[in-house]
Amino acid sequence: MTERILLAGVDLDGTLLREDKSLSKKTFEAIKSAKKRGIEIVPITGRPLSGVPDFIRESRYINYIITSNGAKITDLKSGKAVYRSTIPFEKSLELTRYLSTMPAQFEFFADDVGYITKDTLEFHRNRFKGTPLMPYIEQSRVALESLEAFVQREKKEADEFFVICENAECRDEIRAAAENDSELQYCEIADVYIELSHRLTDKGKALRQLCGMLDIPQKNTAAFGDGENDVKFLKEAGLSVAMGNAVPQVKALADIITDTNENDGVAKILNQL
Repeated sequence: MTERILLAGVDLDGTLLREDKSLSKKTFEAIKSAKKRGIEIVPITGRPLSGVPDFIRESRYINYIITSNGAKITDLKSGKAVYRSTIPFEKSLELTRYLSTMPAQFEFFADDVGYITKDTLEFHRNRFKGTPLMPYIEQSRVALESLEAFVQREKKEADEFFVICENAECRDEIRAAAENDSELQYCEIADVYIELSHRLTDKGKALRQLCGMLDIPQKNTAAFGDGENDVKFLKEAGLSVAMGNAVPQVKALADIITDTNENDGVAKILNQL
């Protein structure tokens, strides 16, 4: 890498955070040091803002965050959104109705939270009780009697939909529906989950948008990730870094493969930039 890095985009789960969703002291110190060297550290996550740990949102070393897989950029110092890319209301309502008929649990992300039915919240509690994920879910989800009624009444535009399919047939049908819809795009994760967003929304486009706002050439950026939804933003960066625990397609496109999230893989590269 010959270009000076001025911005580092870093995924959270499976990348910056350890499996217990904590941040190691070594990684914290690497962020602090990078910021003092003039590198803008930007978390880029699928989480809504309400689900981002306080130690990230309140950090003096982090100015901007990209959430909901690129649907929103927030200036953390002012608390204001500086960019949004949402699914229009009519399409959001149509998708809510469609997904309600499928053998799947789904979440409607907007307003920095995930809106879910009470049945879906109970599904999560049965599945994730006692794991590090449950506090995150409790903090970032709002349970409602009817998503359709809420979306219609409030004229909501979704940042994205997160879908947990009960079987492969359900996943294949939703994927086909998205492929045939000019307004949508999808990302499959671990052969079980599907993320649906506006076709112009992804982590890569949000990274490019933020670089334009900050007048930082993309060649002077680095991106760290581990999962399928990190592919597009790793491709946008001047330097792409895959975690040691990354899925094969992320490792295949990366310029560098670092250590795992449990072994401070982000810190080991940040300290070299």
